[in-house]
Amino acid sequence: MNNLRRIPVRQICQRIVQNGRMYSEGTFEKIPPLTALTDDEQMMKDTVAKFSQEKILPHVKTMDENNLFEQSIIDELFAQGLMGIEIPTELGGSGCNFMTNIIVVEELSKVDPAVAAYVDIHNTLVNSLLMKVGSQAQKEKYLPLLAQKCAGSFALTEPTSGSDAFALKTTAKKEGSHYILNGTKMWISNSDVAGVFLVFANANPSAVSIT
Repeated sequence: MNNLRRIPVRQICQRIVQNGRMYSEGTFEKIPPLTALTDDEQMMKDTVAKFSQEKILPHVKTMDENNLFEQSIIDELFAQGLMGIEIPTELGGSGCNFMTNIIVVEELSKVDPAVAAYVDIHNTLVNSLLMKVGSQAQKEKYLPLLAQKCAGSFALTEPTSGSDAFALKTTAKKEGSHYILNGTKMWISNSDVAGVFLVFANANPSAVSIT
């Protein structure tokens, strides 16, 4: 397993996608449960665990005391391909899957939950939303940045709305080719380190009806 740990994250992602959760040839074995990792998934788990111990653990105490992320850790997360796990390779990402996201976040959490949350929000909220509902132009503009150098922030929560997104008060008024935003956001994760913000606002408040 020590040799496997030297394989780059992006290469492991390729193996995970290519091999999937495969049956053994010539058998009728059941698909393994999610608690039983494939060899490639175990390789990813070991690789991120080693990365966490070597690159993150030495800085945890200082980061907690200063309430700041160490820039070298952010740089390493991008360099390793951990900030674009599901982003397609043609847009600069690792081209992997949601299961890999789970494995990565779990291993990071064992060393520093703050770093894990940073990676989790970036991948599973910001990146995934752009991939699902973004226009092709938006994907081509923002996903390479998010995969390679820009952290993403998910700006939903307001003083009077959190998980109840229908209660948000921020509005977006179109003027020409742009929108003017008016409102207040708070408790926005990654906001201190982000370069791309997904800001939730209501472009047609009169259409909102709560029953």
